[in-house]
Amino acid sequence: MLRTAFKLCVSVCVIAVIPSLAAPMKEAKLWEPVEWKFENVSCSGNPFDLVAKAIFTHADTGQKIQTELFHDSGDVWRLRFTGTRTGQWQFVTESADPDLNGLKGQVKILPNPGVPGFITNFAGKWGRLGTNEAFVPQYIMYCEPDVLSRRADRLDADIREFLVEHGFNGLHTIVLCRWFDFDKTRSTEITADDPNPDPRTFEVLELLLKKVHAAGGVVHIWAWGDEQRRMTPRRWGLNGKVDQRLQRYICARLGPLPGWSMGYGFDLQEWTEDKDLRSWHEYMHKHLGWPHYLGGRAPDLTQICPDLDYSSYQQHRPDYDTYVKAIEQYPDKPTFLEDRFRVRKGVYPDKDYDFDMTRRGLWHSTMAGGAANIWGNLLDPRPDGMSHPYPKKHQIKTWSLFWKNRFKKEMIRDNSLTDDVCLKVPGKMLVFYKEDADSIKMNLTELRGNFRAVAVDTKSQYMEIELTGLKPKPGQQFKAPHRSDWAIAIETGPNRKAKHGETELLRDKWGVPHVFSDTDAGAMYALGYAAAEDRAFQMYYNLRIIQGRLAELIGDEKVGATRNLPQGKNSALRNDIKMRTIGYCRAAQKVAQNLDGETQMLLQAYSNGVNDYVDNHPNDLLYLFDKLDLIPEPWTPAACIASWWRLGIFFSGDGLREMGVYYDIKDGIRKIRSVAPDNNAAVLRARPIRDDAAVIQRSDVAADWVEKLYDYANEHNLTRKIDTTTMRRPPPTRRFSHAWAVKTTDGSA
Repeated sequence: MLRTAFKLCVSVCVIAVIPSLAAPMKEAKLWEPVEWKFENVSCSGNPFDLVAKAIFTHADTGQKIQTELFHDSGDVWRLRFTGTRTGQWQFVTESADPDLNGLKGQVKILPNPGVPGFITNFAGKWGRLGTNEAFVPQYIMYCEPDVLSRRADRLDADIREFLVEHGFNGLHTIVLCRWFDFDKTRSTEITADDPNPDPRTFEVLELLLKKVHAAGGVVHIWAWGDEQRRMTPRRWGLNGKVDQRLQRYICARLGPLPGWSMGYGFDLQEWTEDKDLRSWHEYMHKHLGWPHYLGGRAPDLTQICPDLDYSSYQQHRPDYDTYVKAIEQYPDKPTFLEDRFRVRKGVYPDKDYDFDMTRRGLWHSTMAGGAANIWGNLLDPRPDGMSHPYPKKHQIKTWSLFWKNRFKKEMIRDNSLTDDVCLKVPGKMLVFYKEDADSIKMNLTELRGNFRAVAVDTKSQYMEIELTGLKPKPGQQFKAPHRSDWAIAIETGPNRKAKHGETELLRDKWGVPHVFSDTDAGAMYALGYAAAEDRAFQMYYNLRIIQGRLAELIGDEKVGATRNLPQGKNSALRNDIKMRTIGYCRAAQKVAQNLDGETQMLLQAYSNGVNDYVDNHPNDLLYLFDKLDLIPEPWTPAACIASWWRLGIFFSGDGLREMGVYYDIKDGIRKIRSVAPDNNAAVLRARPIRDDAAVIQRSDVAADWVEKLYDYANEHNLTRKIDTTTMRRPPPTRRFSHAWAVKTTDGSA
């Protein structure tokens, strides 16, 4: 986030002559908040009651977004904004306070392709602006703000654990009366009769929202709890002065941050009525400048207030039919079964889940049409209320990988096409699901042209089984290799390789890959596919090293440990600390984000090739993946850059040690060693040229090509004396090179 201090140190009479001062132009990317800081020395009274509005106008379209400034601390007010369109936006402020009235500023919003924005809906499906795609929110129970503040250094690891390695797409947290006092959950613990919002709580929530959004996820907040435990604002009056002061502050401070929704609380039927939720909903949206979905759950399949942004239900162990009924009650807005589905034993026998119920619940809620849920593993309850990792997290990841790019806003249910359940995009995609099955019947009549069909065992590590022989006719049947819970996806059109153009990957008799493609992206796709096929473990292992995550795989393994040096010369943990301190992966992310569009496209094509091989051949991966519990994460352009840096470090030695030598030379402490040119054989003698291991040999290239090569070498002082005397050759045998030279067949590169 860009932050610029802007102070108003002028008198009232000057403001009368010059009614506004312009803040410097800022730049930000689409869906990324930008912030201005102002000083207000003229405020009297409660600063949280001071109203200062800012109206942002998009220069090209005239679209307006209105938000408010918020009090931070002392004399400091802040203004936040997130661009929903690219281009230039201008703002001007309005306030009864002279120091905050008539302020002006501009921000240029740059493209941010592929980054999701605010939560939205497509009729009954949840969606994201920015990607314009539907998704099914599956939240994991996360800790409350006070706990997060004490373990903020773990947030990145938690996001990686639950959003990346498990495959959930959101975190769920609850605030309660910490809105007013960071250390208090109950209204009876707060002594103030007229409490203000506590900025400490908001600082922690901001950290959570920004980190999760950066990871592509969403956050669902429960504002309150139940009145029985006094975890509500009822003491000060629902939607009264204290409550609405807080609501305005939430809208001003958190409103510009994308990717969150809010439920009013739990057990609402005990302490709220329709008018309470309606008033809260209307007041919040009056002050929110951006879309955030607000709801309030009700028992069974009822609604306390039917006019909120999503329909929300308190259900225990909903099955597929219950999800369908919940969605059908309000088909024009998204659905949330907003209890917490917790794996426990003996707490509430009619309510608690087990791991199989969790896995099936993910599929039931998705196949029903996409209802949101909250999940948690509390078998051994933690004091912070947060979920443990799931012992079979690969099953959750299988759900996530299957639905990646498959859950579409156009999908509808059509169980008439199968002997169990089906979702479809008419004429384009069919998804079938059946539990405890060894076969699935399918009617594929509506498909036309080419299509690709895969089956996935939802209990296992993600692996696509290619299905062949299916026809666009009724009476088609999938016969499973074993009984399980099976999902089948059938999509019309070309397969993923064809998206990058016509591409062919061949291997010669020595196993060397040869790529033929009519596009650069296709060549990169096949190169990534071949690289993963040959060296997936090396790629992912090197990536873990430079990420500073080696100890996750092998523990704190020591290198060079002896009796006199038990700590070793190095260790996995020390290496992790060094990698994270230097920040190679952070730098790789920045480099990847700032690459030109063509280079990003090529690296993404390469990454797609890696991911397609890994996703479709889990049983062909090296046994060390299973032995070290190394779960391949999606390969990205940043992973390309970081892993290549890792190889550069490996071949160049210890960069930190070399850095010291560099600064010694720079400061004159050391001198660069120079060697006078001579014909000393020890200096210049090289091995005779041997090209019997080369794919392209001397006889394959013309003499003028060789001359150009040597001209280049001479021009750049790369020549050395080469011994060309005849060498007794051993009997012909296979030879392999550690370094490879690659050229295109047309000679363009």
